[in-house]
Amino acid sequence: MVLRKFLRTKPKFKIQEDDMTNFLVENYGSVNAAPIVKKGNIIPEKLKTQVIYRPNGKAKEYADLALNMYKNCKIGCIYCFAPNSTFVNRDFYFSCANPKKDVIAKVEEDAKWLSRFNNVPEIFLSFIGGPLST
Repeated sequence: MVLRKFLRTKPKFKIQEDDMTNFLVENYGSVNAAPIVKKGNIIPEKLKTQVIYRPNGKAKEYADLALNMYKNCKIGCIYCFAPNSTFVNRDFYFSCANPKKDVIAKVEEDAKWLSRFNNVPEIFLSFIGGPLST
């Protein structure tokens, strides 16, 4: 994330080694303290996943990745925003915990794909449908 910020602040011409060294010292205290990222092993912006996704809008401030395993929730919290954000009747939304079809298999496939990268952030569970809904 910090490196992406650095690259955006630099003009489109070739970045000099001194620029990168100064940036790493400024943000990490030393060049050696910076996280090691192998070339080509950075998680891409566009994910090839089925149920794990990148949140956008205000949700992005909570996590870089998220997973909603359920379409509904039976907890029924009075402050819950999910029925409104999914355009579902509140009574129906809280009537049952409705897991997404084949969600466990899809999470396993997504995890396998993500495991190829060395900078996978934590995955937020769950913006809609409580993880304790079962």
